[in-house]
Amino acid sequence: MSDELNKELYTQLKDEYKQYGFYVQTLTKMKFIAISALISFFIVNQVAFDLIKDNMELVSIGILLIPIVSFFIDLKILEVTLHIRSISLFLADKFSNNSFIGEWEKHVWSKNFIVISRTYLTLFSSAGISFIILWSSLILVGFYLTTEWRTYCLVGGILFSIGGILFSSIFFRNIWTNQH
Repeated sequence: MSDELNKELYTQLKDEYKQYGFYVQTLTKMKFIAISALISFFIVNQVAFDLIKDNMELVSIGILLIPIVSFFIDLKILEVTLHIRSISLFLADKFSNNSFIGEWEKHVWSKNFIVISRTYLTLFSSAGISFIILWSSLILVGFYLTTEWRTYCLVGGILFSIGGILFSSIFFRNIWTNQH
């Protein structure tokens, strides 16, 4: 490929990279806004509470759907992050002869303290918040349900947490250990 086409390819991929980065930020904001709006709606809207107060199972299902939505948004964030990673790896390989571009793309995903810290912060601010929402929802729902349903919720929460932690750990490890 000519240098001009290489430059155009690099520019297009970096623009796509930036757009996906903004997309991750937007998804994170949407997650907090949606969850906050739902919680606020039930706290301040007495009419809604009066309509559903006799059916606490329905309320419990609604509350338990909040962390599920949160985790689905986390999956979308993971998808976008993996796409960003693939762009960066491609650019690092494609432009390895150009020392500045190749080195920068490798540095963005290197194992230095700042880069790893950025990744941990992203993971905790996304999936960590979802786990907090999950357990907060389970505790809140526990006030409305019978002992039998509390046990089901507790077991389900433990299993969901173990699955989520394993899933997150596997992806985190693969992102950082597989360079290609």
